[in-house]
Order: sequence, then structure tokens, then C-alpha cells
Amino acid sequence: MAKFLTTLETSARIEKIIKEAKIELTLITPYLKLTKIFLNRLKEADSRNIKIRLIYGKEELKPEEMDHLKELDNLQLYFCEDLHAKCYFNEELMVITSLNLHEYSQSHNREMGVSIKREVDGVLYSDAVKEIDSILKSSINKTIKKTVSLRGRITGYYEGKAYFEFATGQNQWIPESAICSQYEFPPDYEMQDFEIETWAIKYGFCINCSNEILLCYDRPLCKGCYYQLGMEEDYGGKEFKYCHRCGTNYSSFLGKPFCQECWQETRYS
Repeated sequence: MAKFLTTLETSARIEKIIKEAKIELTLITPYLKLTKIFLNRLKEADSRNIKIRLIYGKEELKPEEMDHLKELDNLQLYFCEDLHAKCYFNEELMVITSLNLHEYSQSHNREMGVSIKREVDGVLYSDAVKEIDSILKSSINKTIKKTVSLRGRITGYYEGKAYFEFATGQNQWIPESAICSQYEFPPDYEMQDFEIETWAIKYGFCINCSNEILLCYDRPLCKGCYYQLGMEEDYGGKEFKYCHRCGTNYSSFLGKPFCQECWQETRYS
């Protein structure tokens, strides 16, 4: 059941949403001026490779605020001129509120909000996400470009995405707009170095040792564990310890590397 929140409770719940995000985080606030606490929480989320979407509006951000956001490698930034809604959510928890993510609002204004748990109020949570997707489609992409050099090759295309095979053996669908290097298609199947925007690269965890690796359902082991286990007979039926997508403790297998929650979230995406 949805829960009413006061000003202080709203701030605390937004902090909780940022801290407990496992895969992605969405922040919608017309006015933005981050407190030190919230900036640090976002940096912590960024260090965990959480995909952060931030939609702001009304006016362009001040240079000081842009400098803070440039520190976040996994940030996707959007501008919506007529934005008035304020909403903050991760995979499980959402807050719809009157509170801007602005230090003045948090310390001077009387605000209120409503907290929504996905597992309890699934329809309400889903309806809000659909409206947010609509807001996102009408927004202007202001993402601060940061790139990483990765070796691989492109072997296919589908609906604006390129199928990228990394030199490490993993593969992902990468938005064409995030690939900064020039390339030709059909490919000659030679590996080459690509400059790819950091927000577009998905990372997961080795299901054997939990080390961070590129996310790939068909290759959920790090290089070290892959070669180590290759020496064992019939390791294909071996039970592992971690979810490849979120890294939580889970009885996973090569053919089933995602926990139930991650599987449900990704099966139709």
C-alpha cells in the first residue's frame, strides 16, 4: 500500500532509492541543485555501474551543477522544458512528490510525497513508469559524452542498435548513437578498437567469483573462472553462487545465470 511522506521522510526515501538501486535509477526534477549527501550517493551508485537517468526542466543547469554531473560516468541526462512532475525510482521503490532535488527545497520548503513499492502496488508503479517513458520521449538528450575504448566487431543491426561482439567473447546490443567510431557494414569480421559512450555499456558479475564483467547472458563467467572451470569435467551442470545481472547470492547455472527477479525484468526488454 502507498505510504504518505513528510518533507524529511521524502528526502530519506529518495536517499534510500539511490542507495538500494541494483541496475538503474531514474530521477525526475524540474529544478536541480544537489546537496552534498545526494551527490555522494549518486557517485556511489555510479561506482556500482548503476544506470542513472536524470530528467530536469524549466531552465538550463548552472555550470557548477554540470561540473558535478560530469563526474558520473553512467549518467543519461535529459531536458524537458515544460516539466513540472517530480518522481524518483529504482527497480523496486518509487516516490512521487512535490519535492525538487534542490537543496533549498529540502531545507526550507514544506513538501509531501507518496512512497510506492513495486511488489505491493504493481499497477500503480507500472502506470507511473509508462508516463515517465512518455516524458522521456519528449525530452531532449543532454547526456555528457564520455567514452571508453573497447575492442570488438559489429555483426548485425536491429531497430537502431548494433550487435557488438567484444574481444572478450561477450556480446551486447549497443545503440548506434552511442558508437562514436566510424565503421562499415557488413563487417570484415576483423576485431578493431571502438569508442563507445560509457552509459551504453552494461556490466554484470561473474556467477562464480562475483567479479565485475561485461553483461552477457551466454557468457556469465570471468576469463579466469572460465579457464579454471574448463579443466573440470561436465562443469556445465555446476551450480554457481551469484546472479550475473545484479550480483546477489543466488543458485545460478550457465544456462540460467539470472536470479528470478532479474529474469522477470529482462525477459521482455
